[in-house]
Amino acid sequence: MEGMIKVGHYRLTLKVSLINAKSEYCEGYGNRTQDGYYILALDYDGFRQDWVEEEMQRLAIDHDISSYAVLKCGERSYHVVGLEKMPYRAYLSLLRDSSADSAFKWIPKYVSLKRWVLRYSGKEGRGSPEMVSWHYRHKPKGKVSQAHLDLLLKSGLLRKDYIPVKEFDELMSKSDKSSDIYLCSYRTGNKVIL
Repeated sequence: MEGMIKVGHYRLTLKVSLINAKSEYCEGYGNRTQDGYYILALDYDGFRQDWVEEEMQRLAIDHDISSYAVLKCGERSYHVVGLEKMPYRAYLSLLRDSSADSAFKWIPKYVSLKRWVLRYSGKEGRGSPEMVSWHYRHKPKGKVSQAHLDLLLKSGLLRKDYIPVKEFDELMSKSDKSSDIYLCSYRTGNKVIL
């Protein structure tokens, strides 16, 4: 609910939200690498898969993304993850150009350690995200986060049977040999009612 009140020469706008505070904890991973770079991580809510795939084709060209996976998280909910590392400003530019969830895009920039988190556990009775497609444009030009690759393979989010052997070998040839990754438990489930 929104409203406006005139106070002299000023307008005071108010926005009130009723939020269901019921929440649960999920497990997630941050996209920041141990040497201060970032991997591609996007969260799309309310979109069809074909729309996410089309937007990612454009973003991959505009931002020279070498490869990425699309994961289904629930009804009309998707994550996109890539393993090639990029500087903070390049990641922010990609975020700005995407239609990813607004809260996902902007809140970490201002209220956290500049880590964007995607979940790998179940949520609200749904299972873990599941890989639905793999896209490969070219061999990575930069380093690939080995820590993220290992976590995504171990958790089943990234399925090696979706990735042709040659493409997987090219990813491995650009490995940064990292082993540390930011994992966290976080609250989720808040729904805006009004």
